[in-house]
Amino acid sequence: TEIVESCSGNYACSEATREYGSIGLITGSCVGNFSCYYLAQGGGYITEVVDSCLGDDACLAAALYYGTIGLITRSCVGHGACGRAAHDSGNIAEIVLSCSKDYACEEAAGNYGVIGSISRSCVGHGACFLAAYDGGNITEIVESCFGSRACEEAAGNHGTIGSIHRSCVGNSSCYYLAHDGGHVTEVVDSCIGTDSCYHAAGHNGSIGMIDRSCLEENACDNAFYSNSGNISNACQGIQSCRWAGYDAGKKIWTTDPFEIEYCCNSNFACENVTAANLPSTCGPEPSSQSSSQPSSQPSSQPSSQPSSQPSSQQSSQPSSRPSSQPSSSSQPSSQVSIIEIRNFQSFSFHNKEACDLPDVDYCTFLSGLKAEIIAFCVGATECEAEDLLGCGRLVTCDESLNGSTALRRRTQQTGSWMFNYDLVTRIICLSKGCVSREDQDNANAVAESIADTFRTAVASGSFASALSNNQYIQSVLSAEILRCLTVWGTAVEPSFTTIGPAGAQVVANVNSTMIHPYYPDWTDSLGTCKNDGNEPFYMKIVPSWYLFDALEECCDEYYSGWNKALCMNSKGSGMWFVEYITGKCRTDCEEGNGVTCGGLANPMSGDLFADPKDCCETKLYWRNSDFCEADSIELDCYCGTGKYYRGATSCVKDCDASCATGGDETCGGIVETADMELYDSASACCTEHFDWIANELCSARSDRMSIDKFWPDQSNSKCVRDNETQVEDLSVSIYDTAEACCTAHIGWESLSKCIADTDGVTAQGTGHYYVDWNKKKCVKDCEGVECGGIAKPWNIVYESAGSCCDQLSGVKREDCF
Repeated sequence: TEIVESCSGNYACSEATREYGSIGLITGSCVGNFSCYYLAQGGGYITEVVDSCLGDDACLAAALYYGTIGLITRSCVGHGACGRAAHDSGNIAEIVLSCSKDYACEEAAGNYGVIGSISRSCVGHGACFLAAYDGGNITEIVESCFGSRACEEAAGNHGTIGSIHRSCVGNSSCYYLAHDGGHVTEVVDSCIGTDSCYHAAGHNGSIGMIDRSCLEENACDNAFYSNSGNISNACQGIQSCRWAGYDAGKKIWTTDPFEIEYCCNSNFACENVTAANLPSTCGPEPSSQSSSQPSSQPSSQPSSQPSSQPSSQQSSQPSSRPSSQPSSSSQPSSQVSIIEIRNFQSFSFHNKEACDLPDVDYCTFLSGLKAEIIAFCVGATECEAEDLLGCGRLVTCDESLNGSTALRRRTQQTGSWMFNYDLVTRIICLSKGCVSREDQDNANAVAESIADTFRTAVASGSFASALSNNQYIQSVLSAEILRCLTVWGTAVEPSFTTIGPAGAQVVANVNSTMIHPYYPDWTDSLGTCKNDGNEPFYMKIVPSWYLFDALEECCDEYYSGWNKALCMNSKGSGMWFVEYITGKCRTDCEEGNGVTCGGLANPMSGDLFADPKDCCETKLYWRNSDFCEADSIELDCYCGTGKYYRGATSCVKDCDASCATGGDETCGGIVETADMELYDSASACCTEHFDWIANELCSARSDRMSIDKFWPDQSNSKCVRDNETQVEDLSVSIYDTAEACCTAHIGWESLSKCIADTDGVTAQGTGHYYVDWNKKKCVKDCEGVECGGIAKPWNIVYESAGSCCDQLSGVKREDCF
């Protein structure tokens, strides 16, 4: 019916239901190379694949050969992860937010396979390469195929695609799309990138319509080679529609059913198309003669020669280069602009004790914390740590670094162990309004230096070491806590504000480099937005689609529901995600930046957690959460919880004996799995698991102790104190007194003798007489000379020898005693 958070490891679920098998749901599973290889191959059926198939070739050929998959969502992450998933007449109803990494869905429904819809998927080089190749059928591709050659030959070799909308973004992204007899009904707002639809319907292929598409150089070069169709509002790049409908020397057809509208507006965009062939809506080829009238639009290229006359209007933009002549003003500018840089950082402690400190001690702790935080401002002349909040506590402190504190209350919502703050520094600009590139580069350099210093300090452990050695922190936390202090955290993208002199009103709010807009980065497939000024040409043509003033706006548009946390920080969100292969939770940060970093999280997964324990409890629930947490943060001084669990003969502690000086005999080893239940006390554990043992005795043995109680030693006809000789058979009964023990279990001895033997003294007896039937004489009830030993419980004792001898009929009186 379902596979849930399973199949971790190479080939783990390979061929699990091969040949007409059926699986309802696969979720959080198939992690590892080839982990679900041939999963339902040969007529198999899978209803839904969710958050699964993570790893190279993880679901390769999962439903190959007449297999069926209903829905694939947030899955198939890894090189070739869902390659040939429903190949060879297979059927996939829908692929959503999936197929991330190179060739992730290569030939997913090839060889007469069928895919209903591909939506927001196929991110990476060749991600949907040959998706429905060789007679396959794809109903629609929506907001997908981002990356070079992402949908190359997707419907090639007589394949069919219904519609492509807002897709195929990247160089050669729809290269040979329906080549060799393939058919695409319509391409809308798509095919954006150099050679993006090159030869898309070549060699007997056909495309019904291309609209608002083909916006880069050579975008539709040969797109309609030898076939008809419509192009409108397209072909905006150099040579973008060159040879688009060329056939054996003919020009592009200008009669129905083929039309070109609002096209050919760039140099050579429709090469080999004469003006007579073009409708009036199309722009002509550039003339070799200068116009008699100036253009109403500025040139797309700057002139190589300066004008001989100065401009009659002042420029609204500053010069990109400084003047070679000094200013004639005798006074410096009265306006000084400043860029305020705000670096938001957060980190967490493994040790919760810091959060449990009394208010005054907590404020002392924050004083030490702030001193170490400010040290991250390397090279900055002014630095403040603002809004330092943590531990989920309502108390914060107005403080100075001399330790004096004044408490006040303020509500805030950080995580229970997490500390958040802003590191704020300022630089003086060289230009008014801080508009020069040098000012912006300086601001970015300072911000990046602060962030890198923080990341390095966390990754190397030097931040934890600095906290452990801070005198304020040492005064409120024990040496044992500081010895095991572990810290993890992240620094997100900085924000910048341009302000006027000395408290003047804010004149501009800007983000990052403050000069370039943010755009979705589909080239590197990192699941984030960039503002490095390298946005592709087609994004500049339609900026309302792709360009944003703020990082968060871009993330909300293109990465909401995928991984906004990662989008907001390209170097990792600092949150935690599960790594099923290792059975740990790892930090979302680039590998090598700290022992807990597991690389950048899957950009299509929303399963990120604020701390490792939440991640462990949710995603690795079969592991003991405390051990999983310690294992995830690489804590080398984790000694267990100290709680109790069932051992072989009694309960034992969840601890490592090597942690204690001289060892700890109560330790049974560290519990790693959640199926071993832990108890706060030995008594609770014994009640649950050793109910045939006296609870007090079981509890004592669990702590490797004895008790001051008695147990019956029947082989020696006495009772024994446990604190003198420990009982080995823990199922025996124990008693508060020797008398109770003797009465209950040593019935063949007299009570006095049992008690005496228990106490290690000679029994006195009554001094009276009883019949020794073996000797047929009366003997005295005593130990020693002229004694017959202590009478047994079944012996009748007589006060006089005569009374005893009367019981021996036929025995002479002189022979009786």
